[in-house]
Amino acid sequence: MTSERRGSAKRRKPSYLVRQDEVKMLKTKLQALKKQLATLQARPRSARAQILDVVGANAALRELIHSQQLTVAGAQSMMAGLQITISEALGHTTVREDYDTVDGDMVNGDIDTSIWNYRLLSTDSNEITSEVNKVVLTEYFDESKQMGGRPCAVVVTDSVDVDGLYPYNPGERVRRDISATTVLTEMRRKKQKCSMSTAGEQGAITVRADEEAKHSGEEMIDDGEEEEELVVVMQRAAFMKMHRPEFEISRHAMRSLKEGITSWGEVEVQSIRGAVNA
Repeated sequence: MTSERRGSAKRRKPSYLVRQDEVKMLKTKLQALKKQLATLQARPRSARAQILDVVGANAALRELIHSQQLTVAGAQSMMAGLQITISEALGHTTVREDYDTVDGDMVNGDIDTSIWNYRLLSTDSNEITSEVNKVVLTEYFDESKQMGGRPCAVVVTDSVDVDGLYPYNPGERVRRDISATTVLTEMRRKKQKCSMSTAGEQGAITVRADEEAKHSGEEMIDDGEEEEELVVVMQRAAFMKMHRPEFEISRHAMRSLKEGITSWGEVEVQSIRGAVNA
């Protein structure tokens, strides 16, 4: 009995050999599983699976497009009411007599383009009524060659010279002509303490970098470098002209109209900043 136990103990396989055998067996199974996976991946997917993928992609695209349409509509609504907001800030009473617009999908098939035409009648503190008949063209570019491939938005405004449906009335109103161009671009700079700031006369509007990261889905990594923030730069050029009316108007009233026109740009920047902060 004792000799048999000793013989069985001598025939016992070392643990490291057992582990080697287990490793070899697992590697063999792994190779077999890899071959099975490659075979499954090489098989053409079923028509049902492909249709489900297409349906899911279409649903995601519809949701994205709907979100973009809401954003564009909100921006257009703000721009449409901006003139009245500015007039109220200047102490004028403004009424929009006519408003017409061409949606983006009707202009070159591009939703990022739109054309507006509207007439405004404003009465200032001197009870002088002025009228504006303008055409506004807005367009957004995802990548602008002129801006080094960066996004760019352009707003062009011009006055209507002759309107057969709504002619100017120089006997009762002062005609104001406005030709202006506004270009909005984006850039990044070192993050400052204030989330909103004005950069010189260009009217730069700063958006907090964490808000930008939240909308774009990007994560901010703190690796010891200074954080950056997104800055939207607005550049403006405008030409404004007042036509002398056929009725008598005092120098004080005319000077007040001119001062209101010169203050227009500053109030516009303040109104846009207020809309961004809202």
